[in-house]
Amino acid sequence: MPEQAQDQPSGNGVFISYSRKDKEFVKRLNDALDAHGVNAWVDWEGIPLSADWMAEITRAVEGADAFLFVISPDSLASKVCAEELEIALRYDKKLIPILYRMPRRDAPMHPKLAATNWVYLREQDDFDATLPKLVEVIHLDLDWVRQHTRLLQRANEWESKGRDASYLLQGADLNEAERWLVEAASGENRVVLPLQSEYIQASRKGAARRQRNLLVGVSLALVVSILLGVYAFFQRGIAVEKEAEARANAATAVANANLAATAQAVAENNEIIARRNEAQAIANQNTANAQRSAARAQVYQFRPADLYTSTLLALDSWQREPSAQAEDILRQNLSLMPIPLFQMTQQDWISGIELDPTGAQFVTASQDDRACVWGMEDGQMRFCVQHDRNVTRAFFIRDGEVLVTSSLDGRVNLWNAADGALLQSYEMGAPVNDVTVSPDGRWLAAGRADRLVAVVNLLADRVVVELEQRGPVGAVAFSPDGNVVAIATDAGNVRLWRLMSDFSLSGPQHSGPVYRLAFSPNGEWIVSVGEDSTARLGRVSEGGQRFVLSHGDWVEDVAFSPDGSWFVTVSDDNRIYAWDTATGQERWRAHQEGFVQRIAISPDGNWVATTGYDRTARVWNAASGSEMLRIPLESVGTALTFSRDGRRLIVGTDRGGISVWDVSALAARWGYLEFPEFVREAHFDPSGQRLVVNADDRTVRLFPLDRLADFSSGAEGTVILSSPVLTYELAVSPDSRRLAVSEGDLNRAVVYDLERQTTATFAHESRITDLAFDPAGRLLAVGGGGQIRLWEAESGQLQETIETPAPVYALAFHPGGVWLAAGLQDQVVIWDLAQGAQAAVFDQAGSINELAFSPDGNWMVSSSSEGTVLLWRIRPGAAFQAFSGVLRNGQANAFAFSPDSRLLALGSPEGYAYLYDLASGEEITRLPHAYAVTGVSFSSDGRLLAVVARKVVQFWEVEALPLIRTADLETVACGRLTVNFSSAAWQQFFDNEPYRLICPNLPQDAAGVLGP
Repeated sequence: MPEQAQDQPSGNGVFISYSRKDKEFVKRLNDALDAHGVNAWVDWEGIPLSADWMAEITRAVEGADAFLFVISPDSLASKVCAEELEIALRYDKKLIPILYRMPRRDAPMHPKLAATNWVYLREQDDFDATLPKLVEVIHLDLDWVRQHTRLLQRANEWESKGRDASYLLQGADLNEAERWLVEAASGENRVVLPLQSEYIQASRKGAARRQRNLLVGVSLALVVSILLGVYAFFQRGIAVEKEAEARANAATAVANANLAATAQAVAENNEIIARRNEAQAIANQNTANAQRSAARAQVYQFRPADLYTSTLLALDSWQREPSAQAEDILRQNLSLMPIPLFQMTQQDWISGIELDPTGAQFVTASQDDRACVWGMEDGQMRFCVQHDRNVTRAFFIRDGEVLVTSSLDGRVNLWNAADGALLQSYEMGAPVNDVTVSPDGRWLAAGRADRLVAVVNLLADRVVVELEQRGPVGAVAFSPDGNVVAIATDAGNVRLWRLMSDFSLSGPQHSGPVYRLAFSPNGEWIVSVGEDSTARLGRVSEGGQRFVLSHGDWVEDVAFSPDGSWFVTVSDDNRIYAWDTATGQERWRAHQEGFVQRIAISPDGNWVATTGYDRTARVWNAASGSEMLRIPLESVGTALTFSRDGRRLIVGTDRGGISVWDVSALAARWGYLEFPEFVREAHFDPSGQRLVVNADDRTVRLFPLDRLADFSSGAEGTVILSSPVLTYELAVSPDSRRLAVSEGDLNRAVVYDLERQTTATFAHESRITDLAFDPAGRLLAVGGGGQIRLWEAESGQLQETIETPAPVYALAFHPGGVWLAAGLQDQVVIWDLAQGAQAAVFDQAGSINELAFSPDGNWMVSSSSEGTVLLWRIRPGAAFQAFSGVLRNGQANAFAFSPDSRLLALGSPEGYAYLYDLASGEEITRLPHAYAVTGVSFSSDGRLLAVVARKVVQFWEVEALPLIRTADLETVACGRLTVNFSSAAWQQFFDNEPYRLICPNLPQDAAGVLGP
């Protein structure tokens, strides 16, 4: 009731604390409460901030039966609202939080607000259905609450008057107050303030004093009367006096009993308060422990081998008290963590892992003098074969029927791959460092420590030749056609010998030992790597070396892509390098935190796996070099390989650990396009026929969707526009007929008609910051500086110029075509184009650099330079009035809604593409990229999501992405781990807290892998 807003409430009155920005909602709430007979004290106009203001607010809160706090981002940030809340809590007022606008996840909130059940009155909630429940909460325990208010007011008055006894309770008031005090112990949320207890006790003591004084006065009067009376009545007077004394004593006893009862009630109430304080202290300690675990999880998150430690700490924080920080750490970790399948072990260093041709099993070579065969599907050991010294190589030949092993014991053995029975043994007379077999299975070459290469004719079962080299032979390899054997020595020589002939060529030459050799799949190229910190690339037909590729330290391993167009090297300089075969140019590089020892490339050439001294195995995107997966290991990684289908990764360590991991989530990437220059944006057209891309090679290219899977190079697209300058913004009309780009330095937009294959240019007065087509494809909005120009796309005529109060950073048309949203400085402005006027203005701090509407017109999303991303709900008849919440903290570079308006994709500067479920507002997946994500776009059928990062556009199958709901975070995280903390690690992290399994389904870490 506005006319009574400044009056103190009476009866069942409430105090409403709110932000001025929520005034319209509070007016509606006040009117509704009034209709239900609930008086409300509301400050409509604002009281000057002064001592009078504080006194008035204090009196209003003191006189209210309940305190309603309207939760919104603005009320939580309001100093005035915070002070009002503190007053209410000081007086132990019934607190009723009302959620109107969802605050940011990281917004600070008073613990009492967070811990009290909220009444949901958001825009999307049913106001009329919820209001009776609110009134019911207000009326709950109302008699006791009203007495609390009345006693508080009288106790405050007694206190303010210097505890004057004339303000104490008497008679029925005192008896009622004592009953109220006793009843406090029986109610769950009944809190008696210390001042109220003191006031009631003082009132009882005062009443006792008055009663004693009264009886003593009566007694004195009787004595005087007796002295003046007839002596005959003297004895009767004495009797009367005794009777009066007895009555006084009885009254004193009653008073003392009442005082004792009051004291007992106070004691019981104090005990309740103590228990509540203890519970609050426990809750506060729990919050502190949760925050401590989250902070530690964040520290360990940046230690490569401690991803599991970070995840367990984040889980501990989440289990104690779910928070946005813990969720973000878990989601970031999970985006890198594959699913563990099997954990096995041998007794020493795993020097190699090889698959059989069917992919059903694999063999591990180990320095424990054994080679063991394992099942791919179950991780079970099939059998092991024994040597007398370290096994240096083990692999399958003859369609997987025969297992070949070599050893430092000087033998090369052939075994039955079905049961491990020895078929043949060749005594080489010196330790065998490496062995290889020709693709046709006829020839075997063994590199020996005595500087000889022995060539065995396996069909004739005999050694046919021994080739002497300049130093111990460290590596041998057959060319893909089986005609050439490459031989590398510790002296740095690489020799290319044509099998069973006198013809040989000198290959790449190093100044130190050569560690590895690799032929390209077509046999045209050979790469050698070694201790001189170089990789050397040569043509097999020419010998010598074409390129010398320098590294910062020893180069340990090399592998070619399946098509041979590129290869990868790893080095003790802690880096992974991808090189172009034809030019020797570096394509990308990545970094690990220790010597990188081994490399493997997936059969489809999409992924590169590496491992080494930082105790991790990692999977990298072969197109961009971005890290996709990270596997913490118990020790140094020494060997790895992909399964035949690329859906599993097998890793070995220097302590004999062998693990198999499910990396099938990588299959969600459907394809990619790699460009020679930076890519600005990529958009699927609404017709579902094309992909449009503009890049810094000053072109705009088209790619037909039905052939997109055939392309991997951006150069294969059709150039439809060439610009003399860099292009920035890209827009495609909803009818798929036109596209537009902004030419940065020329301050103009270029529109290309895809049907007529014609162009038109639209000039602007300043640099263009955004472009947008209207839903009909008829108008093009061009924004920049303090101006928006609307152009008729067909004729090129300027239709309207809108002057804005601040620079324009972003534009978006509502699907209904009536509204145009513009992102300015600190606000989003909505123009009603039909009326030619502003329809609404919304505040958001920073420059609003990205805007988008959902296809169904029910959502708008906006991002600012200050790091806020807001999702706005648009309801019929109340456009843009509902604020739904903050999706995430951080700036967005790009938005895209799915065609069915169920999902929102967001590209971030931190190198992630995020996917959100609009119904719940939850993040459901994030995709890591090596660089800032500058573009996202859904295909018209919603099947594919295009993501732009630096020079690569990647395509992800949405249905194949691993989607994780917030409610499933704990289960999923435990499913990606292998062990819990050991007791020692627990003690380090949690001091004297009793040990518990954070993931009940996992064992303790007996090996001590995880910990500080």
